[in-house]
Amino acid sequence: DARWTRAQLLGEIAKSSWGLCQARTSDLFEKANNRYNTVLSRLVYAPVSEMSEEYARNNMVALRRGAMEAAQYVNDEGQ
Repeated sequence: DARWTRAQLLGEIAKSSWGLCQARTSDLFEKANNRYNTVLSRLVYAPVSEMSEEYARNNMVALRRGAMEAAQYVNDEGQ
């Protein structure tokens, strides 16, 4: 039984990992594959903050590390 605490949810929103939008009753009846496009124009994210910038920096470091490891793997396989 997984649950989110209020702090976890607010942290995700503050990092801009999650956006928010005002729901409409009609959204519930929208086809699932159209729902995202329907609410996209109403989607908002938290403003850039120290928390969101740190999160972005950390993700970029992880992405670069993964790319370097993948390149090394390709090089090792080709030798």
